[in-house]
Amino acid sequence: MKEQIKITGPKVHDVGYRYFLMIHAMNFGITKFNAYNSTEGDGQLVIAMVEGDADLIAAYEEFVRNNKPELSAISSVTSSDYKGDIMRLSEYAMICTFVQMNKAIPLLLKIEANTNPLPEGQKTLMEGQKLLIESQKEMAKEQKSLAESQKEMVEGQKLLIESQKEMDKEQKSIAESQKEMREGQKLLIERQKEMAKEQKSLAESQKAMADGQKSLIEGQKALVDGQSEMIDEMRGLREDLTMHSDGRLARIEKDIRIIKNKIGIKLNSS
Repeated sequence: MKEQIKITGPKVHDVGYRYFLMIHAMNFGITKFNAYNSTEGDGQLVIAMVEGDADLIAAYEEFVRNNKPELSAISSVTSSDYKGDIMRLSEYAMICTFVQMNKAIPLLLKIEANTNPLPEGQKTLMEGQKLLIESQKEMAKEQKSLAESQKEMVEGQKLLIESQKEMDKEQKSIAESQKEMREGQKLLIERQKEMAKEQKSLAESQKAMADGQKSLIEGQKALVDGQSEMIDEMRGLREDLTMHSDGRLARIEKDIRIIKNKIGIKLNSS
């Protein structure tokens, strides 16, 4: 993410505002930074460009809106998207070092020109040069430390990118597994529907069999009832036949007795 931050106010120049912004950009882990002074009408401007992670940029902007160098006086802080290139923060820090050295050299020369050629004045000048050299050494150490910090940040970002790639792979694998599970669930639902249809068909078949068994039982019952009626009819017919036979035999015996009696009569007469 790239962003431009514009700071407006009656006193934002010559108060160390750019160095203030640079140091805190370093603290927030922003790797690309640039800043310069400008004017707008009668007002002074400090314009900073930063590039980095969106969350870091948002936190940095919030800090800039709520903090400022001690001697500065600001009117407003605004921000907007930025499309141009932004140099590395370490490169900007090196440029600042050169700028400060360039400012210090004329001052030293002026001091030297205005100093009496007395041993004490020379000693003071040498002490000032020594302090400047020490200051440059300290700045060089800070730049080295800054470069190492940026290197570590780059390595950390690489590790973060690798971790994000691994997470993307895992999420993709999880998504594929979920897709397979959904397909499996879909097949299971289809199979359950088929089984429900089969169970319904089986239930209908069982009902039809039960109805058939019921009809068969009723038919068997009707057959048994019919057999019982036939048996009763046959018993009645047998009784009728027996009675008819007994009556006929009785008549035949009667007829035989009559005939015998008649024959006996005739024999006695002859």
